[in-house]
Amino acid sequence: MQNRGFIFWSTCSFTLLMVVLQMVRPVKDDSALMAGLEILPLLMLLSFVLLIVFSALLFHVNGKSGFYLLSVLFVFIFPISHYLNGPLEASLIYVLISSISLVILTQFWRALSECEGKSESHVAFIIAYGSVGAILGSILVVTLVASGFKDYLPLILNGLIVMAAASFSIAMSYAGDKVRMKTPDSYRRFDKTRYGSFLLLYSLVATYLYYQQLDIISRYENFIEPQIVFGFRDLLISLLTLAVHHLLVKQNIKIEKHVTAIPVITASLFLLIFLSPSLIPILFAVVVFRTGNFTITKPSRELYYSIKPGMNKYKGFLDAAIYRSGDMLGALLFAGLNSLGIGLAFKSLAIIPLVAVWYYTSKKVSVILK
Repeated sequence: MQNRGFIFWSTCSFTLLMVVLQMVRPVKDDSALMAGLEILPLLMLLSFVLLIVFSALLFHVNGKSGFYLLSVLFVFIFPISHYLNGPLEASLIYVLISSISLVILTQFWRALSECEGKSESHVAFIIAYGSVGAILGSILVVTLVASGFKDYLPLILNGLIVMAAASFSIAMSYAGDKVRMKTPDSYRRFDKTRYGSFLLLYSLVATYLYYQQLDIISRYENFIEPQIVFGFRDLLISLLTLAVHHLLVKQNIKIEKHVTAIPVITASLFLLIFLSPSLIPILFAVVVFRTGNFTITKPSRELYYSIKPGMNKYKGFLDAAIYRSGDMLGALLFAGLNSLGIGLAFKSLAIIPLVAVWYYTSKKVSVILK
């Protein structure tokens, strides 16, 4: 009964957290467009620095405390963001949302992995049903923006983050006081570069595709409302994620066996963009890629932290230093190719060799997970 309570309230907390993060995602993407694509590499660097700062500050506290602290920070940021509309203010909002969104998720999963015997067999369950929150978040943000109630967004976000923290607190009360922080000998013998290189290349490719998306949407800014496009995009991703998760559970498919499928699919998507470098193919590629992330890549990463218990303490560092390093490299690669005047089609072709290397590292990670 205690284990069921922990799973239920953890799922509730994650669902509410996904509602919040899904609602701020279009705000972040719109802020990137307002700030200007030319300074996005700098914003990525600032996000990286802020992540390092957060990770250093939270390294010596447990995941539960880290989650509470970041929830409080989120509560203060949302009202402020409503009154910042210029390029400089948009840059600030982008940096804050980018860094805190990742760190608060990291602390959530770190807290769960620190709970003795609680998270190993339920990671996929929590992620799958937490996807409902992503669907609700996408519907809410599209509805609020389209109906002219955008001013109520900060108030709603604050209420949701408080509810997420409350649900999280109840889940932790079921977990008890047993927390595992010691790094086992099995991890010391483990080749840490495998997972690090996999994470680096994944984030590099994801950021590169993200830049392609912003590049193409910026050309249509006069004809479309970016936040509505982003909202519908995220809604479609959430619905597909839930459907795929249901299929995986129903067919009893082990996600760790299919980590290598995502790089193969990604290479096919970049080939599609190369053949048809326009808005619809790029949005299709983003939807498929991120659905693969939420159904295969993300659960596999959390599974890794579960089967390597001592890694939960280093999760913040890996997500900050390595993940954001990949972001920076992806941004610099796109900016470099852009400065050379290379078109959108050939930019898609240029990334495929790195996707091939990512496939190789995913094979190594797949062996570890098995």
